[in-house]
Amino acid sequence: MRLYRESDRKPVIRRLVEQLGVHHEALRNWIRQAEADADERHGRPTSEMAEENRRLRREVAEGPGWPSPSR
Repeated sequence: MRLYRESDRKPVIRRLVEQLGVHHEALRNWIRQAEADADERHGRPTSEMAEENRRLRREVAEGPGWPSPSR
């Protein structure tokens, strides 16, 4: 991320994907996530929020842990 932030944006992505051997969309996603984590990009959850969402989805998928209602 430091290499990206310290360089001119457009040509640096092309250069970095060649150096890192990754797909350009993967690098763009990493950049967007780093910006969200730094509160520089809105409309995308931070890594912490995304992890919490995954945890909650797992809990819901495992089923309720609440006692059965009495009748």
